[in-house]
Amino acid sequence: MSLIENVTLSDFVDDFLGWSGKGDGLFSVKSCRMSFCSSSEATFEWNKWVWNGLAPPRVETFLWQLCHGKVAVREELKKRGIPVEDGLCPLCHLHEESVGHLFFSCVVVGELWTKFLRLWEISTALSQDPISILGSWSFLRKNSCIWKFIPRVVLWSIWKVRNLVVFENWKVDTSSLFFLTRFRLAKWFLAKYPLVRINSDILVGDPIIADKCQYSHVLEKTIYSNAITLATFSIPVGPGTPTLAELKAIKEGIVFFFSSKWANKGKLIIESDCKSAVDWTSNQNTTPVFFSSMVEEIGASISAKDIVLRWIPRSCNVEADKLAKEGIG
Repeated sequence: MSLIENVTLSDFVDDFLGWSGKGDGLFSVKSCRMSFCSSSEATFEWNKWVWNGLAPPRVETFLWQLCHGKVAVREELKKRGIPVEDGLCPLCHLHEESVGHLFFSCVVVGELWTKFLRLWEISTALSQDPISILGSWSFLRKNSCIWKFIPRVVLWSIWKVRNLVVFENWKVDTSSLFFLTRFRLAKWFLAKYPLVRINSDILVGDPIIADKCQYSHVLEKTIYSNAITLATFSIPVGPGTPTLAELKAIKEGIVFFFSSKWANKGKLIIESDCKSAVDWTSNQNTTPVFFSSMVEEIGASISAKDIVLRWIPRSCNVEADKLAKEGIG
């Protein structure tokens, strides 16, 4: 009775069914959802924090599912009645795989979040709620263009590597995970801001440089002889790991040298600070399947053209490069 005490009837309006939830009195799915959602979700600006074009459309769809707790982690699969033999997190094998654990509190992903925070020298405690992370992240670094991409890139990268572990028996390597996440960050940033003149490979190595995007950078490889620069070439490396980039550089260097006028004047000696690339070329049976085709091609060129490929420590390589550029033997 208390609900109708303050209701005023009017003879000029016909009776009708009205929706008392959020909205304009007419029922809609949106107004129904807003009536049941939590206060934090009701104030969450989806167009600003999820559907904002900072990530590919399928990633934005994934983020929307993640915010609603509908990503198919093992805890969620159990709720759906799907039998799961092992409910532990596939990355750390220590705790049950829930949304909060997999994306925020797992020791593996915690290290990934920490590495990005340290790049900008930020120290903070992360929430285990995706909505809170997406809604508050930009306030940690207001004057950075690339900073706002990071939570989307990290969350998607975690999900991708999780699926690699579950479905392809991939071994978790935190260094590779950090590199691949930075690589994805650079690609998404440059896709959103195509006029920014930053070399993608340099951006992968140092994402902070996007906050100082005033110069154009080029990665170069140089061929020396008797401390004299013979030639320089630069090529886009494209997607992949640092080892793949080194193999591409070796292959391109061979092609470049033997198409030059110096091919008949001396012997080509290639020094690389990537031990894996050198070892795989000398013993191709140890080469991972992903790199086998390129390694075989490099090995065939080395054998046919009497090329020397040898490994040197990175510190020596940097010093030799410096001395050669200065004209010191």
